[in-house]
Amino acid sequence: MIVALLKIYAPTPHIEPKRVVFEITEREAIEDITTTADFIKEIKGMGFKFAIDDFGSGYSSFLYLKYLPVDFLKIDGEFIKKHEEFSH
Repeated sequence: MIVALLKIYAPTPHIEPKRVVFEITEREAIEDITTTADFIKEIKGMGFKFAIDDFGSGYSSFLYLKYLPVDFLKIDGEFIKKHEEFSH
């Protein structure tokens, strides 16, 4: 449904796809990785950007990134905090 709406509204001069980033959490992304990858490819094919949010909060594996063509990776804050504690 989202893709259908984007196809209707995105071609307007008020929306610049390259300035819009869609996000999905890591947990949601890997529930059905094939469907997620297809969805991301379709959205990116329209010129939009895509990000995985909260990476490192669940079943993190860099292997997933091989199959998910995202533009941005947002690292989970708790993951960063834990590493900062160890470095002090």
